[in-house]
Amino acid sequence: MLCYGFRSLKKAIDVLDASADFLAGTKRIILVPVLYFFVTLVVFFTWLLAVACIYSIGTISADPKGIYGPQTRSVKFDGKDERNFFFFSFLFMLFGLFWICSFIQAKTKFIAMVSASTYYFNSNKDKEGSSEVSTAFKFAYMYHLGTIAFGSFIISVV
Repeated sequence: MLCYGFRSLKKAIDVLDASADFLAGTKRIILVPVLYFFVTLVVFFTWLLAVACIYSIGTISADPKGIYGPQTRSVKFDGKDERNFFFFSFLFMLFGLFWICSFIQAKTKFIAMVSASTYYFNSNKDKEGSSEVSTAFKFAYMYHLGTIAFGSFIISVV
């Protein structure tokens, strides 16, 4: 098996070697997913706050015999229209959350791919190349933002 698959094994080893060289030479690429993780946390907590605001559209009434005394409040939806409004608003906002999180994830992957590509094409047999993470950000935000958003929209719909 080693004799017949030697070329494929050599290519796989070369790819792993190039990947290790890329990660060793580009330490700042590790900060990209960390940055977008915190962006995703901010988006999620903002979404939770917005859902709470939508939920409070119903009639808020005091519950005098509540567990914690008269300061307990409850939200009641008086009619079917209010329940439907909350339900469809929640579904719309849930779809938006899926779309935004998918968008952030796709943007992170795109930046990593462009950084690895610039490293690969800047390298040759004589010297190691350099990765251009700032160019990857520029490409993501200036040239491919719509493509990334449309792709993440399709993923969210599915």
